[in-house]
Amino acid sequence: MCPKIGACGSTYMHLTAKLDSMMCKVSAFATSSAYTAEEKLAALQQVLTSRTFQKSDLLIRFLRFIGEKEIAGQGDQITEYSIAIEALGRPADFSPEADSSVRSRAHALRRKLEDCYREELQSAELRVVLPKGSYIPEWLTVSGSVAAPTKELPAAAPVPGKFRPSYGPLAMAFAAGLAVAIAALWLRSSPVSPGPPAVVRDAWGPILSSRSEVLVVVAVPKQFWARDFSSRELPRNEKWYPEIPQDQPLRQWFFESKAPDQKEFVLLHPNIGSPLWGDVAGAIGAVKTLSMYGIPHQVLPERVVKPYALRGRNVLLFGNPEYSPAVEQLLKDAPFRVEYDPGTRWEAIVNRDPRPGEPDAFRRRQSEECLGLISVFRQDQGESGSNQIVVFSGLTSAGSQAAQEYFTSASTLNELSSKLGVGESRFWPRAYQVVVDASTSGNLPIKYRYKAHRIITP
Repeated sequence: MCPKIGACGSTYMHLTAKLDSMMCKVSAFATSSAYTAEEKLAALQQVLTSRTFQKSDLLIRFLRFIGEKEIAGQGDQITEYSIAIEALGRPADFSPEADSSVRSRAHALRRKLEDCYREELQSAELRVVLPKGSYIPEWLTVSGSVAAPTKELPAAAPVPGKFRPSYGPLAMAFAAGLAVAIAALWLRSSPVSPGPPAVVRDAWGPILSSRSEVLVVVAVPKQFWARDFSSRELPRNEKWYPEIPQDQPLRQWFFESKAPDQKEFVLLHPNIGSPLWGDVAGAIGAVKTLSMYGIPHQVLPERVVKPYALRGRNVLLFGNPEYSPAVEQLLKDAPFRVEYDPGTRWEAIVNRDPRPGEPDAFRRRQSEECLGLISVFRQDQGESGSNQIVVFSGLTSAGSQAAQEYFTSASTLNELSSKLGVGESRFWPRAYQVVVDASTSGNLPIKYRYKAHRIITP
């Protein structure tokens, strides 16, 4: 045989073998579309509710996110970044280059799936697997009660007696193109990592470790709501307060571009149902974190929760002493406290025991700035464990949101742990406060950083 022909024949055989393997993997990849959404969801739920995954909250979050995305036909939205932000609770500035949490969690998820099918769900015929190098789950059928899949995705070996296709130039080109597409997907979503980062889990303590329901409580300030009352006849309801000048600037502001009719009359009505935006945004961020880690929770306005109902509970509380009786009580004797100064019409974080170089109060230096205050109180409940109350306050409600975001980010909590001297013991103080300095845009926090802290001793 001519050496060149032999070399070409060898190359062809090698390429054919490669294509065989690739097409087998492609066929396995294609099997995911062979099942209905209901069948996939049932297989997913079987794993998520298994004993093997019972205490793996982050892996449950991870698997549920990628599984539901694939079932919904949104596999192209599964990336390392989307998993980090939407499933693992990483901050918006998450960088795959600097943080390998998604990759490490993906590795742990693959091993957990293997354990689950090997030790508990041996009889499951439709199984969810996470191929190496990919974040997109696949759904494979296992005939009978065979062992769980190995670490590698099982290549569909040729079945004896079945027709084995030959690959012509067109098929080879198709396979090569498909291989490039799959490789692009793998590169696009590089390997993955874990659930609550250790520093977040330690800082949040009982809130993330307990399975009891967490209360997310939002304080609501007393406000007046301007409403049109199209008659000069004043209502008899004493809750309406008509003492408001009906001058032209007020009418222009209230009715905006509409030319008001002379019969229209603006009254003020007390309102106890409208929380401040920053408090709401902070509560939404907290709920997202709790949901991500499978922590049961309930969101309530403070006015329906009696202070004694917070005792012995895990609570995330949003508000300032000015309009929150619970925050007022909790921060009454604390080193830092948000107070409103009627004289300057500005709020400040009062510093009751300034350290050298610290002011007696932290104030906003300009309008595009706010300050947040995090106050953490952990209580031991004997044999029943412990609970933790975290209060998020601030100068303007944007401060509450900045405080919540600071307390949720692993990078800022790592910084805070060093400031608090947590060290290798990983035991956070039972009670402490942190002042957060934040820049804002449109009353929304953009950047935030550590400003000061106090450890509260009993």
